Order: sequence, then C-alpha cells, then structure tokens
Amino acid sequence: MENNYIAYLLKFKNGLHLGEKAGWHEGSKNFIHSDTFFSAFVNAYRLLYGVNAVTNFLELYLKKEPPFLVTSAFPFINEILYLPMPLNQIPTTIMAKELKKIKFVGIKTFETFISNNKDIDTYEFQKNDLVDSNNNYFTIINNPRINLNRRNNSSEQYFHYGELHFNKNCGLHFLVDFKNKSFEQKFNACLNLLQEEGIGGDRTVGKGLFEYQKKDVSINFPSDSNATITLSLYFPNKTEFNNLNEGYYEIIERKGYLYSPVSKNIKRKSIRMFTEGSVLPPDIAGTLADVTPDGFDSHKVYRYGYCFSVPMKLGI
Repeated sequence: MENNYIAYLLKFKNGLHLGEKAGWHEGSKNFIHSDTFFSAFVNAYRLLYGVNAVTNFLELYLKKEPPFLVTSAFPFINEILYLPMPLNQIPTTIMAKELKKIKFVGIKTFETFISNNKDIDTYEFQKNDLVDSNNNYFTIINNPRINLNRRNNSSEQYFHYGELHFNKNCGLHFLVDFKNKSFEQKFNACLNLLQEEGIGGDRTVGKGLFEYQKKDVSINFPSDSNATITLSLYFPNKTEFNNLNEGYYEIIERKGYLYSPVSKNIKRKSIRMFTEGSVLPPDIAGTLADVTPDGFDSHKVYRYGYCFSVPMKLGI
C-alpha cells in the first residue's frame, strides 16, 4: 500500500539560523521542526489574509478539521529525499556507536525499515544513505559578532552566531498531506510570501530566504501495519495520553518567544513533545497545544502538535 503526498523542496539563498533555545547563538540545528514551520506559515497567512482569517484557520485545527498536515523539514541531496530513522531500530552490535549516528535515511531505506523485514545490525546501507554526523549536506559557519550599546556605540558582548549553509544541490524538504485540496492554492500563496520573508533567525539581514519546487512523493507501507511512525513533532490530545504506554520515542522540550504583531518579547509556555521518528501505537492525531503566556490576553498562542504519521509494522 502507499500514501501520496506533495513534497516541497527548499533551496536556501543564504545562511540559515535555527536556534534551539533562547540566548543560544552558536551553531544551528540542521533541520526545521514542524512547529517552527507552522508558526512561520501562520505569520505569512496573517500578512496575506488578516487576523480574522488566522482565527478561522486555527479554529479548523481546534475542531479537528485540519486543512493540511505537514512534516518537519528534512534533508535532501540531489534527487534523494531523506526521512528520520525509526527509533525502534536500536543497534546492539560492536558497530552500535556508528549506527547510532544515523539520523536520516533515504525514502527507499525508510520503507524497508517500516516494513519490518530488516534489522539495523545486519542492514547493508548504500552510499547514499545519510549519516548526519558526516555533515555531508551542510556546513555550519560561526561568524563573530559584537553587541553595541545604542547610546554610546561601545561594545557590550562578543559572541559567535551560527549560520547553516547547504552544499550544492542540497537543502530541506517537507511533505504536505492536504486534507482539503481546495486549500492548496492558499498554502502555495503563503509559501510564496514566506520564501521572501525568510524562516529562522536573522531574517532582518536576509537570512532564511529560499526558493522552492514541488514534486509528488509516495511512501509504501505494509498492509498489515500495527504501529505508526511520526514524521513531525507530536503533542497528544487529551484522549490519546492513556494509549501511549508503549513505544520507541524521544521527548523534546519546546519553548521560546511568541512572534505576534502585539509583542515579540514574551516567552510562550514550554511543553514536551514526541520527536520525529518516534514509533507509537496506531491512530494518533495530536492537537494544537495552548501555550499562551500567563497574563497575556491579546490573543491565544498555540504550538502545532498535530502528528504527520505513516503506518508501519512491528514484529511480535
């Protein structure tokens, strides 16, 4: 069986900064989490269609009627798209240290692992399978900077600012599952704006700008699937918590400042989410998490926690 999606391939024009926490400037993450992209998309949606349209748009997700689901943005190299290594693949051999470095694999290898017919200890990886510790699709440049006092122009802080630069024919891609096909036109319009607005940090000096192209992608999965693998961050809705006693997963804390026309210097509430590649029971959906800061009443603040998942087979 197979699922069909639209892949958006992003080629960045200049450096890209993806911070992990407030105040951390050195280095950069090398892929974009789904909640980060969704927040950037909502901002572009507001600029194009207005505040009331954003309220109506988010209401669809709150009513469990999402017009689309989106993955995190993972690497691509030339024509090969990569997806996260399933976290149920736990190496046990003498080569375990090297195998644990594999974070992303090509779609064909991904399909092999979710079909439960290969073990990571015995699988013969092809040369195009991605090991992210080799940095074979990006380079991080740490540029020196100085904070200046606005009153007397004296230096206050010396630090380095990390910029992610992709190698030739490399970039990031994400998959979109349009639940409402009529929304695709608006999605593309927002992405056209977002490519000029940029994503990530340092956008005011031209970072995070990109060009994109689309392509159809299919992912084959087993017909006798009994689990699911997440291709996005995932925050369970209230009815799902009791069904998550078993699985293979990692947890990540998500926090940071809200980006709003009302304010940009207020911290959102932090939450913990399941990471990409988590292997969990089937039929999970996720939700928008309310992360509105205490005392902030201008509007609600949400973090995207809907799960983009693919069926997979686990052995008994």
